[in-house]
Amino acid sequence: MFFDGGSLAAFIFAIAMYITVTVPAIRTVVTPVEGVDTRADQIEAMRVLSAGNTLIMVLLGGILALQGGQEWARRLEAREWAKIAAEEAKERETKKKIQ
Repeated sequence: MFFDGGSLAAFIFAIAMYITVTVPAIRTVVTPVEGVDTRADQIEAMRVLSAGNTLIMVLLGGILALQGGQEWARRLEAREWAKIAAEEAKERETKKKIQ
């Protein structure tokens, strides 16, 4: 299942990005270390936070797309199997009538 593996990888990457980018940026913006974090550092942290959030949204949207694609493929496969089964049943009926 490529969809499940891709979704899992995207989700893990989103979590890793949240832990490594979002949490430190929020700490810098909300409670800056006096003497270390300047106003410019806070502004840069907000920019990094915005970029990180955008990437996380793209990843989570990708997960939704992958899961939707998996469901679409499953339904398409079920429809094709039903067509094949109906054709086989029709062929069996035709063979019974001929005999």
